[in-house]
Amino acid sequence: MSSQRENLDFLREEIEAEMAAVGRHIRANPPFVALLGLIRSLDVQYIISQHDAEISPSIASLYKFGWQPLFKEAYGLFDMEPQPMLFPSNKELIENGQMLLGASGRVGLCQQLLDYVHYGMVKITEITGREAQLEPNHKYYGVERFEREYRHLVVTNLFEQVIKAREKERPLSFESIQPLLRQTVQMPYPQFMAYDAPEEVSDYFQQQGQYHLLRLQEHENFGPEDVFGGLPYRIYVDAVEQLMGVALMHTHYALAAIEKQPQALLANLLPYLRPDHSFVEALVKDLDVTEEQASQILSCLTVDKANCEGYTSFTAAAPPPFVRMSDGFLLRSVAGCCDNPFQLLNYELKRRFEKDYFRSVNNREDRFRSDLFKLFPQEHIIKINREVRITTPLGATDVDAVMYDRKTCTLALIQLKWPDGYGDSMRRRASVVKNYYGKANEWVERVYAWATRLKPEEIFSALQLQLTREERRSYKGFYLMVLNRHTAHFTSGEPSEKAAWGSWMQLVATLATGLKYKPDDPLGAAYSCLRYFDPKRRTDRGDVPDSHPFEIKIGDSTVSMNF
Repeated sequence: MSSQRENLDFLREEIEAEMAAVGRHIRANPPFVALLGLIRSLDVQYIISQHDAEISPSIASLYKFGWQPLFKEAYGLFDMEPQPMLFPSNKELIENGQMLLGASGRVGLCQQLLDYVHYGMVKITEITGREAQLEPNHKYYGVERFEREYRHLVVTNLFEQVIKAREKERPLSFESIQPLLRQTVQMPYPQFMAYDAPEEVSDYFQQQGQYHLLRLQEHENFGPEDVFGGLPYRIYVDAVEQLMGVALMHTHYALAAIEKQPQALLANLLPYLRPDHSFVEALVKDLDVTEEQASQILSCLTVDKANCEGYTSFTAAAPPPFVRMSDGFLLRSVAGCCDNPFQLLNYELKRRFEKDYFRSVNNREDRFRSDLFKLFPQEHIIKINREVRITTPLGATDVDAVMYDRKTCTLALIQLKWPDGYGDSMRRRASVVKNYYGKANEWVERVYAWATRLKPEEIFSALQLQLTREERRSYKGFYLMVLNRHTAHFTSGEPSEKAAWGSWMQLVATLATGLKYKPDDPLGAAYSCLRYFDPKRRTDRGDVPDSHPFEIKIGDSTVSMNF
């Protein structure tokens, strides 16, 4: 591995040189100008990505990986201005900002490729001069994309149905409110807009905020009644939903303004600088909270001097909804409000309310178990609504979820995993994978040894299952499963074949298919789905995720690969 890293020393040199050039460019401008230009570039790029289906993943990645180094540099130099004022950027300044963001993104992507090599995910197949060709280092490279496919299926098939049902209840359409946007937007200055949204427009976009939240599905890491700083999590979620609706409305007003005044630039219209109390008052009005509570919520969605270093250290983190520009002013970002504001929110809840955070994390198993049991509403399935402690020949352990089917006389023994996400960080990913497979495989070995060596009566007694003598005599066997709330299958790692492994989204997306073949055996259907739709088994059957040619140029060097 060390020789592989040494072979890419030329790429490290380019990274250092490019970052030095980016840093010089940032320092050549007043920090406020640099920050404002960055947020404007991010907002424009986000809107383009949402409206242009042809934009390539590699271009989108440049902005995803590029904003943090720039932000950290500029914000570190920034002294809070007592009365910050927005000024219009001209086309040249905006293009320079996009160019700078792209340059920083190339640095971030190249650093990510170096991490891929370092952690053995990819290998160098050829180096010619200052050009490197990489390829996957594993047969199952890319299986994690199947997890995203299952997630997409659930969002499409389940949540889109919910959205359609809600749309029928409240038949507001964009076509009906679009003329109102044009009528009510004003251009008091050539590059700035103003509007007073009619009730119909506000209602429509608040509805769109709800739908955006449903499609994003990033708010499920905590329960609605988990408390942080004296406020239930659902209030924070409601605030994010409200912000999403407002940001979507602001975006469409900006597009309407450009129709009215084509010389206006979108970058100047999207970010929104206002005094704190303006945003606080909106939350008080919409959420029925006190000013103190609204300020607390707002602070958890804001990057400032206290949290900038920590939050921007996460690889490819989502941009923040708000940036502190002075003691009394905040800059709101459309990209920050709509991309994934829960990344900053959950980071801040952990940083500010650590005891509350870990208490809520401890509640995840109960929530996961409850969600799992809802997939099996059949009355003939007995469910134990708690974890069960057992003593196995290999040591004591817990069974997180137990179900017994009285019709098929089969038992499901399930481990539930709900770790924190690791984002795009390869270091954190390596730690998660090692911990996940190590502990889960140990659990499988212990429970398998226990379930295969004990008599049925001993198993039922240990699980405290109240069965009739005939049911105990009719026992057919057990299904062993490991369920992960997020990613269950990784390129590297050796899951035990004694259990079926799967993600929550995989089970939700495929269980209906399994029940078509095993309508009278729900537990067997779940087990079969996890096995059959296991991404590695799918790969073995030739169902390989689509690869995308990828090439990135930095300085005089080029790196290419099929991802």
